[in-house]
Amino acid sequence: SSDLLERESALGLVAAAEPHLARSGVVSGDPEEANLQLAAAWNHNQEQKQLLFDKADIDSDGTLSNQEARRFLSDWFNMANHNHAHLLSALETEKLQQEDFVRFDWPEYVKAIRRKWPHLANRFSEQAWLPPHVHPLAADVVKRAADLLGVPAESFLGPRSEPLQVVRYSRKGHYACHTDATEAYPSRRATLEIFLTDDFSGGELTFPYVGRNISDDEWEEVKTQCLPARHCGASTEALTLKPKAGDAIEIGRA
Repeated sequence: SSDLLERESALGLVAAAEPHLARSGVVSGDPEEANLQLAAAWNHNQEQKQLLFDKADIDSDGTLSNQEARRFLSDWFNMANHNHAHLLSALETEKLQQEDFVRFDWPEYVKAIRRKWPHLANRFSEQAWLPPHVHPLAADVVKRAADLLGVPAESFLGPRSEPLQVVRYSRKGHYACHTDATEAYPSRRATLEIFLTDDFSGGELTFPYVGRNISDDEWEEVKTQCLPARHCGASTEALTLKPKAGDAIEIGRA
């Protein structure tokens, strides 16, 4: 839909979100919580380390390639954009051996990467949640969106409804390949994305495989391939949309 919001309303929404912006989490789970869970087990549970290695060793050859290490760190720590080849080089191997994997302190490794290169995480952005029953401008946006979708606005205006999420992507900002409906948010039936500004380069929204029905198993493989941000639009089936302030796109409703 073109021009769902006029410029004044879009900028007003940005201004309302500004004081509440904080580093974005990841829809599929809390990376810091996963980090703490793994860190707690890492130095005390040898069997857990072996199980993690076996799960990460996708081709069952007893070693981890750069791609397998990338997938392991993405699954546990949401760090798909980091090239771990330098780690393998430091260990003087092209593949990570099981004994190296088990003795390596992965939680500390990931924390060091996050401190130095936070943009290498799967998601690098800031966000604020604006409940429509608290913020009048958010309520106005929700009413317009409900009218566009042909659903009752009351469904989205109560205190139990999910707040409006306003996200800001700064330089190197991105959100890697993902789905919005997850175990954490199982009730999400559709996403309505509204572009609030367009005075920048980049910022495109990419769908890597448009029009293809993908099974859960296929999705895991597709996600692994497109998680690194630079690969996001590489598929010949990809559809990439350039932001235009005020425009909206509905995603996912059958």
